[in-house]
Order: sequence, then C-alpha cells, then structure tokens
Amino acid sequence: MYPIRQTTIALTAALVCLAAVTGCTDGAGPLPTTPTSHSGITITFVSPSATADIPRPDRVTPEAAKQLCDMISPKIGEWRNQGPTVRKADFNFIVHDWAARNGGLNTQVIADRTIVDRITTQNCPDTRRQALEALQIGTLADGLIGFGG
Repeated sequence: MYPIRQTTIALTAALVCLAAVTGCTDGAGPLPTTPTSHSGITITFVSPSATADIPRPDRVTPEAAKQLCDMISPKIGEWRNQGPTVRKADFNFIVHDWAARNGGLNTQVIADRTIVDRITTQNCPDTRRQALEALQIGTLADGLIGFGG
C-alpha cells in the first residue's frame, strides 16, 4: 500500500488534472462550496453558476459573423476558377466548418439556411455580392446542401 504522502500527492495530481479537464475554478465561484474532509485531506467541489458564461449555440455573435465573412472572402477568387460542383462543395464546407467552430450553429443553419444571407448582408455585403457572382447563385442559402431544405 502507498504511504500517506504518496497517496496525498497522487490524489492532489488527480484533482489538478480533473480541474484542468473540466475547467473548475479555485472555489471562488458565486455558489457556496461544500468542503469534504477526511484525515487531513480537504476536497472542495464547486457547482456551476446559473449565470455562468455558457456558449449559446442559438446565437450568432458579432465575432462569429465577422469570422464567416473572413472565411468566405479569400475563397472567392478560387471559386471563379472552379467548376460549379467544386465551388459549391467548398462553400458548404466553409459554412459547416464556421457553424461548428461557433458553438454548433449547424442546427440553426439547418433550421434556417437564410441566416447565412442575413449575416453576410449585414456584415460584409460586398463579400456576399462577390460570392454570389463567383458561386453563380441567387442567394447563399441556394448554395447550401446538407443543411435541410
């Protein structure tokens, strides 16, 4: 059996790893903590706050909107030189990738493909116009495949 000191070190290391993986804080959270003690070892568990800053997959942030524009813009020149299938597949990849990177917005895009048009109309209308020309489609929603119909 391990001596007490080795057990304490192993337990402390395990708790540090657990805290790093789960994003736990040092116990200074807004909810009261409940200490659990045993033979000189104290472990404190902190419950997540109801007001914690949790990403919302149903909301497009200004940063996410800018990121979509920034992801589309450099591809426009390539799309002009590609066939229709390749350029539309690439556009779909960009939108899927963007949605996944931003809290799983894929569900929102599936429910309403026109969100991509609204975002680009509000945040980068020139990029949107150029993308429509390069993709040879009337709306960006028309170019989305695999997001519902």
